[in-house]
Amino acid sequence: MNILTNRYGERVYILIGLSFFLLISCILFIFPLVISIDSIYGFLAYKGTRQTGIFNVLQEVSQQNVATVRKLFVAWWSPGQWMAPAFLQLLFGCRLGIASIIITILSSGLGIYGFYKLYKYFGFSQPVIITSLLILLLSDSFYNSFIIYQGGEVLSFGIFPWFLLFVVKLNKFSWKTSVFFLAFFLLCFVAKTTLVVYCSIIVLYKIAEKNLSLLKGRLNWKAEYNVILCLGLPWLLGCVAIDLFYLQKGLHITFIKEFSPELSDILVPFSSPLSSILSGQTIILRIQKMITGDIRDMYISLSLYFILGVIIVIGIYRASKQQSISSSYLRFLIVLYIAISFFFITGYLFSANIDKNVRHFKLLGFLFIPVFVALFRNINMLKGIVFVFVIYSVSDFIYLKNKWAKNRYVSINYFYRNYYNLEDIDGIDIQTYRKLISLDQSTPLQEQARPIVFFFEGNADIAIDIKHPAVFETEQAKLGAVAYKGKDADVFIIVSKKTLGSVPQFLKLLLPDYREIRKIDETDHYLFFKSE
Repeated sequence: MNILTNRYGERVYILIGLSFFLLISCILFIFPLVISIDSIYGFLAYKGTRQTGIFNVLQEVSQQNVATVRKLFVAWWSPGQWMAPAFLQLLFGCRLGIASIIITILSSGLGIYGFYKLYKYFGFSQPVIITSLLILLLSDSFYNSFIIYQGGEVLSFGIFPWFLLFVVKLNKFSWKTSVFFLAFFLLCFVAKTTLVVYCSIIVLYKIAEKNLSLLKGRLNWKAEYNVILCLGLPWLLGCVAIDLFYLQKGLHITFIKEFSPELSDILVPFSSPLSSILSGQTIILRIQKMITGDIRDMYISLSLYFILGVIIVIGIYRASKQQSISSSYLRFLIVLYIAISFFFITGYLFSANIDKNVRHFKLLGFLFIPVFVALFRNINMLKGIVFVFVIYSVSDFIYLKNKWAKNRYVSINYFYRNYYNLEDIDGIDIQTYRKLISLDQSTPLQEQARPIVFFFEGNADIAIDIKHPAVFETEQAKLGAVAYKGKDADVFIIVSKKTLGSVPQFLKLLLPDYREIRKIDETDHYLFFKSE
């Protein structure tokens, strides 16, 4: 079936897609990225790596002795989110925000081309491929990376289609293949931890597929042995290496905790091939909020997730009857859909520390797009849907960009200040921020063999911009919630006048062992103190 009736229609879709990609790319250099909390801690690990010489560690000021800075290995997130921008910064001397913009654009372009090659390999027609790529571009799970820097999201998008293409095309096996595969698998983990799950399913499917061919007499035992040796063994070694040399070195996600089932634990993964594309989940939550005024009211969203899931099942059944859709591609998609859903449903049911944002499923959704497109028989309806989402996506991107940039200023690393929790923006205004940065830059790391530590009543992103070890506010604890003992470090404290007015003993509660702390500066809203 020809989705686009003529070459002119194809060119229009290509022009729309390129224009949208260029728009969201160019605008980043004028209105930069907001940094996610995940990537903030990634960049703090980069700071710790540079200052301590130990890979991927955070510097945490000890509550028992303020002069002691502990080194904590960051096993919760993969290191690619800071390593890629750090590489560009070290190579070209650019700021981290600029480096992150370049990584976002390059990874996104690489991923789009990778999905193009993947769709083409599995025999989809050119009109279906062009329409699918346009839908991919118009999905907020794609263009959100041009608003908020979540390094793992954009890196995984850039590398995943190439890994999948490499594995499915692999027919000749050798020790060189094994080495390259192992390096590729580890690179996927460096990009994003979740890719270990996706890539493992792909590898196991490839091995199972070869086993099936063996049972049908299409392969000999030697060929099967080569598959296991060249793919299975390096995959197993890669998983063991990741666990021993990375995950076990620090705190990581606890996958199985208490059994606490909710309907959304099942319905979010069930609906993910559709809810993760064309802003599906966002639209569902907006509809719910319009009707009920509260996104926490789950009844409407659960109903919509269920409807999408039913549509997916019907779509898979109809696709199995379509000769234009590769049966091998559809089989792989079904296995991936079931396996990914099982993984996340299990995690959700047992209260794993994984949110229910469909960004975890976007790669699965992007693989389903050409199947959905190829099923459309009403060309005019499909064109209408695409046209509506062109208008919606451009408007939504502009709206979200303005929403996240509002009341924010740009940091010295060229990110919008404060992380992406709109409800927890700190009160450090630009005047206070500039004084804090100036104070940090003019102060050595040590003075008379005494370390220097900064305490500030603000969010973690500021700690990226200063060279000193820092204590800041987190989602778990406000500054002053715990006391820091000892007095063998020189400390600077930046606290709001509002806080000090409501808690006059704030400084004594924060640093009980210091006898004298004097004011050295102030702004309209904040006071600067230094220990004596």
